[in-house]
Amino acid sequence: MRLVLLFVMASAGSAVQADEEEVVASAIRPANGIEWCAMTVKVVDAQGVPIEGATVRPWALRAGNAHGGWDGQIGAPRETLTDPSGQTSVAYPKAMTWGTSESNPVISVSVILKHPELVARNVHVDIPVGETPAVPELMLKPGIRLRIAGVEPGTDKPLDNCYLFIENQDVGAQEFAREADGWLRSNPISEDRRWFRVVHAEPGKSPRFSQSVAWTPDDPASRERRVEVRAGTRVQGKISDNVARPIERGHVVAWCGSPIRKDDENLSRSRPILWLETALIERDGSFVFESLPSGYLAQFYALANDSISAQPTDAAFELCCKWFAVKQQMQEFFRNGQMMRLAGSQSELTIEMESAGEVRVTCLDPDGKPLRGITVMSWPNQFVVGAGSTVFCDRRSSLSGLQATSQNSPWWKTSHYAVETSADGVSVIRNLPAGNQSFIASNELWASDVTNTKSIPGSPAELVIKLHRRP
Repeated sequence: MRLVLLFVMASAGSAVQADEEEVVASAIRPANGIEWCAMTVKVVDAQGVPIEGATVRPWALRAGNAHGGWDGQIGAPRETLTDPSGQTSVAYPKAMTWGTSESNPVISVSVILKHPELVARNVHVDIPVGETPAVPELMLKPGIRLRIAGVEPGTDKPLDNCYLFIENQDVGAQEFAREADGWLRSNPISEDRRWFRVVHAEPGKSPRFSQSVAWTPDDPASRERRVEVRAGTRVQGKISDNVARPIERGHVVAWCGSPIRKDDENLSRSRPILWLETALIERDGSFVFESLPSGYLAQFYALANDSISAQPTDAAFELCCKWFAVKQQMQEFFRNGQMMRLAGSQSELTIEMESAGEVRVTCLDPDGKPLRGITVMSWPNQFVVGAGSTVFCDRRSSLSGLQATSQNSPWWKTSHYAVETSADGVSVIRNLPAGNQSFIASNELWASDVTNTKSIPGSPAELVIKLHRRP
């Protein structure tokens, strides 16, 4: 079955069908001074037959040169279902102010389309300013369902608290349902996603992992499997001795990825299955990861007191690139992780550290008076081979996500690179890598443009940011 996704843009106040007027009105009702627009979305098959019950969820916007996740300043995105005519309304803000005092028109909305019997996909909908947008098409195909059970070695009974991880899956996303007999049934997946792994995450205990397992489209038996779960690798580590003890604040983040491989001509090139975890650094500089998936390659990023993990050696980085079958070069403006192959029941690791920079940011109003309660943010980049870039040493935990012990809040809510100003208008951002770093300051009343300054280890820098009132 072939599906086509059709989009038609309607501005607030545009004529719509009578039975949709209230839906659209509620979607684009002004809030917090934001002007809203709406897109009418229609899902049909190749014969033009409407598809009812498709979920359409906006998740990102592009305004000017910036593209990012749906911002908390405009509230949560509105997820909708298509009606019997295959239509629904997707609301989006007419303009955004990201890193600038100017309001830029939204020129693209990213949405995820899901249907119970079809493979979910992303679509980025362009919105030409002042023009009627071309109608993009999104083809969705029926997928394959896997039926998997995690079991104790030598037994057949499915374990509770098991989770299914499939290659090229967003960390923490659940692409399966639990059946009454304890088996896991995947959502429809495409035939090129051949590798999966089961994680047993019983509350209060360390996670256990199965081996990576492949299924093949021409073998129905490979789609229904019992897989054994076993304890992972315990990593006992410390940060290097050049960081003075006691450690007052610090943590290590491990990005663990399965290898990229092609076992035979019937298997397409695989993509990583990821597992992320964060460990606190004790006062003596030690840390422990109780259980990481054996057989993976881990990339470690750390900060402690006023130091950060050093770049890996060229040889280690090259081996990591081979593991993930990519051709990369270390870039000066990215921090890369130190690496270790996870094997056996226990491993030891020392993370080499180096001094970090510190920037003292003073926030002022247009009259030069200090502003209290302003959140100053920076976002130094780290690069994870096989997974892309993110904020350096951002706390992540797949286990917490599975067990719902962490909330899906904006990254800056818990980031060590987001600090509020005190009564004198000052915010101190520590643990910055060397080089040019970007800063932005804001709260519900005030905002600034993006400002750059140089971070120099061992030499604190001063930065003054003048803010303007939000419109």
